[in-house]
Amino acid sequence: MRELREEGMGGRTTLHVVGLLDTDVQRSTVIRALAQLEGGMVLNDVVDFLQSVRRDAPDAVAIGVLGPRGGTNAPLVGRLQRDHPSVGIVVVCDTTSTAVQQLLHLARAGADEVMLISTASPAELAAVVERACARRREGSVWHRIAPAVPAECHDIFEFCFTSSLRRRSVGSLAQHLGIDRSTIASRLRRAGLPPAHAILSWSRLIAVTGLMESSRMSIEQAALRAGFESATGLRAFTRRLLGAAPRAVAARGRSHVEQLFFALIDGRDVHERIESSAPLASRASRRNQQFR
Repeated sequence: MRELREEGMGGRTTLHVVGLLDTDVQRSTVIRALAQLEGGMVLNDVVDFLQSVRRDAPDAVAIGVLGPRGGTNAPLVGRLQRDHPSVGIVVVCDTTSTAVQQLLHLARAGADEVMLISTASPAELAAVVERACARRREGSVWHRIAPAVPAECHDIFEFCFTSSLRRRSVGSLAQHLGIDRSTIASRLRRAGLPPAHAILSWSRLIAVTGLMESSRMSIEQAALRAGFESATGLRAFTRRLLGAAPRAVAARGRSHVEQLFFALIDGRDVHERIESSAPLASRASRRNQQFR
């Protein structure tokens, strides 16, 4: 996949885009752009498209205003919004009156960005996908957690929960914020919060749990997508944090893991908060005591 530098992050991210387009000109134009990204495919069958989205959990999808059979794609956008809320939705559009008239319907259904085929260069496609993904992040874990985090620690948590599938270190956090590690540690300690390395680990755990839950990836595929060297690394990671294998964690779901993390940062006993999760909760509760 084509790698894109993120401003101010000092890191890299990759794009995985699946397209479902409605005209030959859209296919040819956007295929060229996707080919340059090396992280996408274009399909012309809705069933194949939905299977790919479910199986591969792409960062974004690029769809035409109209479906392969000529009908509006607004219902498809609504379905993607409902079933795959973390996937950015880019609508590829020409300037015909029919296409323009449909844009409002697709926007209301949940489309994030519009790209005109006349500007479908690799750079423009990458920029549009990044904007679509950014819109999705507005409703991300961080924005659900933010109200529970003291304002003086928002920048720490926001870094940890942005592109949280990537492996990040306390050193990269300190570099991003322009402060030293001891300052980060003291700020978190004063706020009664877990140390930075724990926040980074839990943000990654929540992200990879969501990835496994929302796709049909094998453990090996999920591990590679999340930046682990192997499935063994992912298994060791989930067992270290929760004492459970990746599939067991995924079966509980991302929302369950989020609740465990909420309990940790809130200083509560996880047993009281998640009554149905004794095996995971007991381990998380012990870790909670270590933070206090």
